[in-house]
Amino acid sequence: MRIGIIVIAVILNCIGIYLSYTYLEFRKKETHTVTSFFQCSWNPKRFGFCAGTGLVALLVFLYGRFLADATLLQCYLNMYVFQWLVLIAYIDWKEQIIPNQLILAGMVLWGIVTILEVWLGGTPIKTVLLFSLLGAGICGGILLIVAIIAKSALGMGDVKLFTVLGLLYGVMNTYSILIFTMIFMAVTSLILLAMKKVTVKTAIPMAPFVIIGFMVGVLAGM
Repeated sequence: MRIGIIVIAVILNCIGIYLSYTYLEFRKKETHTVTSFFQCSWNPKRFGFCAGTGLVALLVFLYGRFLADATLLQCYLNMYVFQWLVLIAYIDWKEQIIPNQLILAGMVLWGIVTILEVWLGGTPIKTVLLFSLLGAGICGGILLIVAIIAKSALGMGDVKLFTVLGLLYGVMNTYSILIFTMIFMAVTSLILLAMKKVTVKTAIPMAPFVIIGFMVGVLAGM
């Protein structure tokens, strides 16, 4: 049984690696069509980045399943969300943007997880939707208010990111991710300011720190 679970995880992980790689290649193309998405050239460095991300994602799965005693569906979700967050963080760091396509991909993932939770897990759909909508509304709403009040401190991409995380993980887990994200981001900003690497006006991407907040949540048994 364990071997079968791990084999399925490896297959799903490879699919995640493939989709991450093709998306990064897709962003370089002039024409953005469905056909061009699956027509990618070979880039060893970029593939190595995606494969390395996939390896860590598989370790996230194994930790959750065999050390943290998380549910199987939760472990698969964490594995894919890690790959998703790394992809978002990479693009946010390079381009200072969180693509709407990846936000949509996160919502599709939520839809799939919701169907599986109701169909295989037997959880009432009202319970699942309440869990998700409260998470998205409260956590996404908090960041939306911050973005409106302090426009230079937070982008709408970050608001959308935490809205999707709220859908996937509910209020408490997403709030924990947000708190740890803000702590690590604040500490890093202070260190960089002290080293005079940045100024108070320098925009620091939030998405890379979300990975840290997410990993803390996973280690805590999320």
